[in-house]
Amino acid sequence: MNWLRKISQGKPFPLPFDVPDRQDHAGPIIFRGKTRIDDTMTQDTADEEQRRNEEMSYLGVGSYGIVADLGNGMVLKYIASPNEAETARRVMQTKPPCVVKIHEVRELQDDLWGIVMDKVRLLNSGESYQASAYKWYWISITEGMSLEEFVDRSSYVPEKFTHEFYDKYAKMLICLRENKIPLDDVHGDNCGYDNEGNLVVFDIGDVS
Repeated sequence: MNWLRKISQGKPFPLPFDVPDRQDHAGPIIFRGKTRIDDTMTQDTADEEQRRNEEMSYLGVGSYGIVADLGNGMVLKYIASPNEAETARRVMQTKPPCVVKIHEVRELQDDLWGIVMDKVRLLNSGESYQASAYKWYWISITEGMSLEEFVDRSSYVPEKFTHEFYDKYAKMLICLRENKIPLDDVHGDNCGYDNEGNLVVFDIGDVS
């Protein structure tokens, strides 16, 4: 059987909850997290996770993992990245205010981890657009300029940006950099508000 035919054939998904075949907003690149975890998780691990988290249900998928809602104000993200697992452990110890609170990083099997973290309130569509556009706007015009200098020059903020959100987002980016968390995977779909209303990143991505 050649590889193209093999990947086109369905097989039982070994996660301990139902996962849709597709999402309206998720293209093949975004939805590859499903395939990544599907290829990694064994049936024994899936069975053990189901026993451990009987109430969990599918919440979302990204490029590198799948997220389940634990039903208790927390979520569980399955990842196959040692880099992300290592960063999550560091965040769990240092507790930077710009990253969602991480409660546990579990090594479930070889090359598979589970990250338990608080569930956040996602950005609305306007905030999500501003978050993504603002980072690239800053990158595109600030060659040689520090983020702090850019923040101080309010004239650089496009009129279509909300200054209140801009201030929160700029402070979050500075906090991430101070805590040596790369900005590679910071965008509108990976940010939200924690229980105290702080703007935080909840997906630190597969970064080295």
